[in-house]
Amino acid sequence: MKKTNKKPKILIIRDEYINQRFCERYDVFKKDFDIVFLAPENHVNKIDTNRINLLTLPTTTQPYEKKLSKTPGVSRMIPHVLKKRFLNFTDIVKDFDIVQVEETFNWYTIQAAEEKRSHGYVLVCTVWENIPYIKDKRTLYQNGLFNGVLAKVLTTPEIQKRRLSQDDKIRRLMQENVDLFVTTSIRAKEMLQIEGYDPKRIEVSMPAVEINIFSPQPKDIKLMKRYGIKKDDVVVGSIGRMVWEKGRYDLLYAAKLLLEDASLNQFSLKFFFMGDGPIKADLMHLAKKMGIQQHIIIEKFMPYDQVPKYHNLFDIFVLNSIPVPYWQEQIGMVFIEAMASGKPVIAGESGSIPEVVGDAALLAQPGDFHDIYEKVKMLITCTGMMEKYQNKSRERAEKIFSLQRFYNENKEIYLSLLQKQ
Repeated sequence: MKKTNKKPKILIIRDEYINQRFCERYDVFKKDFDIVFLAPENHVNKIDTNRINLLTLPTTTQPYEKKLSKTPGVSRMIPHVLKKRFLNFTDIVKDFDIVQVEETFNWYTIQAAEEKRSHGYVLVCTVWENIPYIKDKRTLYQNGLFNGVLAKVLTTPEIQKRRLSQDDKIRRLMQENVDLFVTTSIRAKEMLQIEGYDPKRIEVSMPAVEINIFSPQPKDIKLMKRYGIKKDDVVVGSIGRMVWEKGRYDLLYAAKLLLEDASLNQFSLKFFFMGDGPIKADLMHLAKKMGIQQHIIIEKFMPYDQVPKYHNLFDIFVLNSIPVPYWQEQIGMVFIEAMASGKPVIAGESGSIPEVVGDAALLAQPGDFHDIYEKVKMLITCTGMMEKYQNKSRERAEKIFSLQRFYNENKEIYLSLLQKQ
């Protein structure tokens, strides 16, 4: 890299689900790099452009996305079937030293790899995915297409052959043009190795949270009044999508056992579920059916700047994720937030979760409500257990998941790559 007084320019590309929380993690980089984000102009979440340098471009599939957004199964397939691309992408990307994308199979990653041949920027690909050869399988599974006529068409030998051939072409494109893959876990690194990527071009760098914002604080009095939580209540909290694979039913079933355990009569227990998704109404229905609704609080996802207060409303954090054919927990940012907030964590032993929590949490068997029941009971009845895991959680967050650590690792990665240019 030629010596210059100018800061290296980094373009970080994301899809329409780019969010403020993700962008803010790069604030600390601004003293050494010129950080710019690129997303489709129809992105979903509000971004504070006074704080975030965000460029937007139209895409080739934008006219179709709005029309088909509510058509089950179809909207997910638009980027792949119609080969979604940014319009006027070359005019933007040619001015950057580093372009950073996410996942090897995303449409914008493919476009950035193709354009690199003309512009020669350094291409970095962040990888969260931890299941080998999953791309096409996930598309089929998530859209429920293994039932019906479309499934028969998509799974014919000829179509399958074409799909696999296309996957191989994308993989070669990535191998030839991505300078470095930065995985968020060791499991994700191993996934890339299984798919044939060179281990020498893979680094592991876990994500981070603002550990000064997510930190142990007293329970918010206003929130306690809003939800009818008393000073002596033990609140077991859970934040995540309201879907089966997040283990939400298992926590509800464990709540029933805990509430009816005579040895726990001296404890006043509340169970707080935050999130949105298809099973939300069913959870409340089941709570009423089991006669425990007065102990159950179900809330929608709250704005991210309010989430730290909710973590501090909890005494114990539980998310017992369950692996399914198309997904297993990749990182689970809520675990990092809970640990930074100094909460004892009970986590499902699924995917990359053991890497995230280490020995700072209690691991539960996925799909096992009795295991959750036993571990919650142990935390609230065994002398010193709550305090032990409160301390272990916070210590791990400070050591591994601070923005300073994230910055140091990635700064070294960026400068090293630029030196090789």
